[in-house]
Amino acid sequence: MNALKALNYHGQSFWFDSLDDESLTGGGWKSIIRWNDSQGMIFRPRGGDPAKVVAVAGFYLNRIDTEVDARLTALEMQSRCSEKEASAKSLHGRMAIASAKLTYQSFLEIHDEQRWSELSQRWRALKSLGAKPLRLLWSGTEVKNPEYDELKYLESLIGRDTVSAMAPLTAKAFRRRGRVSPTLEKGVEEARATVVQLQELGLAWEAPAGSLLADGVLAFRKSFDRLLDGIERRTRVAA
Repeated sequence: MNALKALNYHGQSFWFDSLDDESLTGGGWKSIIRWNDSQGMIFRPRGGDPAKVVAVAGFYLNRIDTEVDARLTALEMQSRCSEKEASAKSLHGRMAIASAKLTYQSFLEIHDEQRWSELSQRWRALKSLGAKPLRLLWSGTEVKNPEYDELKYLESLIGRDTVSAMAPLTAKAFRRRGRVSPTLEKGVEEARATVVQLQELGLAWEAPAGSLLADGVLAFRKSFDRLLDGIERRTRVAA
């Protein structure tokens, strides 16, 4: 949060990655509201306009399913119970959409005009100053498993205050046959049941979520290190 506040101090828009764990959202949204608070307490008094600050929280869908599916497959291979094996198989490709829908429900607890809570009241005060919500960005929307419908993520997560990132081929497929309707708030109870079913199999969501977070941080760190190395090499050549 210190990094976000520093960006906010200078009125910088940003993309916040690795919001992959729905269980983070209890404390996570409080942190986001604290970030928004800083718009009112720090940036605006300095003459800044919160309306010009735009931010998104990246949610890597295909990484979630890939990680959870691998754990489910391992469980199926180890299981001696046909019922447990069948339950594990039925969960393949479902966790990303389920966790995304539940995360959006947490988002609505703060930003939906029809809901009231301590956090939603704080948000209303910030909104009156021109602050914009930290929107959810659905990233990794191209499926990794060829058995899945290539539009499953895009068509299942359409809702307000969200952004969908698409690879060129996925965008082309969506333009060709994609269906547009507000689906994000549908199937919420099914999403909750999916998480419960995963837990009943002994696969707590915190474990794959922790791996996703660690792997994501490492991947971005490596990319940033390569960027710095490239800049240093070009600087030496230019000198």
